[in-house]
Amino acid sequence: MVHTKVALRVIKLYNTTYVIFNRVGNMGQSIKISDYIIDEAKIVAKALNRSVSGQVEYWAKLGKLSEENPDLSYDFIMDILLAKEELKHNKLEEFVL
Repeated sequence: MVHTKVALRVIKLYNTTYVIFNRVGNMGQSIKISDYIIDEAKIVAKALNRSVSGQVEYWAKLGKLSEENPDLSYDFIMDILLAKEELKHNKLEEFVL
């Protein structure tokens, strides 16, 4: 599977919020997101030291993973994501029963 980097930018135009997706090598695409979601993302992003666009991207990633794996809990999905990052950085420990 090939992963492309996605940079998000949030803009407000005529009381409508848009998120701009810029994929490497592709043209950007804008989507409409409700002001309610953006307002919620601002609050959570501030608390978790993320950008608003980073928070929206995080929620989208978790939502996608949850839809693809309805039998997995949030905690289990987070453990998988953490383990994948630890693997990339050779930070794994042997599992002993």
